[in-house]
Amino acid sequence: MPFFKTQGTSLYYEMRKARNIKDRPIPIIFLHGAGGNSASWFNQLAFFSEKFDCLAPDQRGFGRSKSVTPSLTVKQFCNDLIALLNHLKIPKAHLVGQSMGGYTALRYAVDLPERVMSLTLSCSNGMIDHRDDASLTPGFDAISKRNENDVPWGWSKISQKNPPLIELYSIIQNFNQDIISGQNVFQRHSTDLVAPKDLIKIDCPTLILSGEDDPLFPAKLLAKCASLFSNGRHFMFKASGHSPYFEDPKAFNEILLKHISSV
Repeated sequence: MPFFKTQGTSLYYEMRKARNIKDRPIPIIFLHGAGGNSASWFNQLAFFSEKFDCLAPDQRGFGRSKSVTPSLTVKQFCNDLIALLNHLKIPKAHLVGQSMGGYTALRYAVDLPERVMSLTLSCSNGMIDHRDDASLTPGFDAISKRNENDVPWGWSKISQKNPPLIELYSIIQNFNQDIISGQNVFQRHSTDLVAPKDLIKIDCPTLILSGEDDPLFPAKLLAKCASLFSNGRHFMFKASGHSPYFEDPKAFNEILLKHISSV
């Protein structure tokens, strides 16, 4: 299994080389959310590795990657990604970040815009600073007010009627034995927030995806986020919740492929 040592810890990653492709295309980096790990991307790795090299790391504290500190920051995640891509000699990539993974992707794009071919934030505001604009505030209060008897959080009404899908997600989530809750860590570090004015540094095509039934990052919020980018656009998946890549992988893959191929 591939591991890479950086910043005092060992990071695990999944790597898929494009099949039957002579000229190596720009690779795609998949960054998971706080409820997942590299295994969450199995639908995307199988689909996109037909034409693209694909990389999906376990971010530190998740899956098989350990955390050596009691807390995590987006800057740590970003530095891990920089070190890993340098190690693998990947100078430029398409970045795809789901929820928490979008925090890492946006920070990387702000810090190293010249190394990003395209940016995709799925059900994520990328941790854009919302302190001066309430319309950019995620719905974390909705999570904290949930009753333990409520239906599983974040799923669309259709997915709630698909117990095997929810069970599969739970099995993958249980790989996170060393997990530090994303909700409890992120949003507390003001230094991790991205100032809206810094988004001007990002001129690559930027796609922000939302799910119609997502209570954390509603479509209206993410449409507002997309408008802050010079080359941004928003797309909403109907009948999907917080994880359209998992709930509706066929539609997700088609939209993402169109976005990446347009570059």
